[in-house]
Amino acid sequence: MTRANVLAYGEEIFGLDRASLRGAIDALVDDGTVLADSPEDEALLLWPGENRPSLGPKTVDEAKTLDRLEREAAVPVAVKTPKWMLAPPKPEAPPVDKKSVLASGALGFFFGPVGWIYAAPLKEAVPAIIAFAVLSAAVGAILPAAIASLVMGAGFIGSGLMGMAYAQRYNERGRRTPLLDAGDKR
Repeated sequence: MTRANVLAYGEEIFGLDRASLRGAIDALVDDGTVLADSPEDEALLLWPGENRPSLGPKTVDEAKTLDRLEREAAVPVAVKTPKWMLAPPKPEAPPVDKKSVLASGALGFFFGPVGWIYAAPLKEAVPAIIAFAVLSAAVGAILPAAIASLVMGAGFIGSGLMGMAYAQRYNERGRRTPLLDAGDKR
């Protein structure tokens, strides 16, 4: 940097007067901290043992521009991301119809396989209703009343548990699904 640049920069940026800056530069040159080509204002000032950075500003105008750019770069700028760069919004899942497991169990317990209609596929519920009716009639006709009521009570308990299982399967899959799927597709 030349003596003239130091004087202009000190006066412009720091508001120092030229006379005190000249005195400071002369004192630095006298004690050997700074080397000068000559005592004139166009003299090149060098710091012993240090090479000038090749990318630094070379004039006062360049230094001012660098300071201005650094201040501007420090100001946060709102950036609007283009829509094509954003991830597409996740489609909302359709509302899932849930079946109450307890209600399905109660319907199956009190009404037998007729209660399964609440959550089971009709292709399983209708044959079970027919089979349950035929077995109930056969058990009532063959067995004594005390034993028939125990067998039928066990049948209604089993029907309630099956109703609960159908409701649970319905809630897992979101539709009426057989309990024993051959392919078991999820």
